[in-house]
Amino acid sequence: MNHHKSTDFGLLILRITIGLLLFISHGMDKLSQIGTDSAAHFLPIFGLSPHLSHFIAACAEGIGSIFIIIGLFTRFTSLLLIITMTLAALVAIASNTFYPLWIPSNLPEYKVVMSPFKEYSLLYGSVFFSLIFSGAGRYSIDEQIKYRLPYFLKFLC
Repeated sequence: MNHHKSTDFGLLILRITIGLLLFISHGMDKLSQIGTDSAAHFLPIFGLSPHLSHFIAACAEGIGSIFIIIGLFTRFTSLLLIITMTLAALVAIASNTFYPLWIPSNLPEYKVVMSPFKEYSLLYGSVFFSLIFSGAGRYSIDEQIKYRLPYFLKFLC
C-alpha cells in the first residue's frame, strides 16, 4: 500500500467517523426538532429568532455531517461546521467547562452531570479545520466532480 492510498483511506475513515458521530449525537436530534416547541428554546444567535438559529444549526450539523461522510463539498462544508462549532463553544455553551462536572451527592461516590462541553465542539472544529487543508481524499464525491465544476466553484471541493 503506497502512501497516497493509505492517506486517502485514512481520510475516508476520518470523514465517516466524525460525520457519523456528529450526525448521531447532534444532527439527527436537531433535524427532528425543526418547527417544534423545543426549537423555540434554542439560543438566538446574532439577533436571529430561536427557530431560525435552530434551523441553521440543524442544517449545518445534520446535512453538513452527511456531506462530510460522502465527501461532497468537503472544504466548504467544513468551513460552515467550523463556524457552527465555534459559535457553540463561544456562545451556546460559553458557561460550560472543558471537562465533566463532578457534583457531590448523598451517595458515597460522585456522579457525573452530563452536559455539552466546549471540548467536544472544539474537537469537532479541529477535525473540520484539518479537512479544509487536506480535502476529502480520493474516496469521495469531490474527487469525482472536481474536474467537471466551473473554475469559480472549485473552492467547494
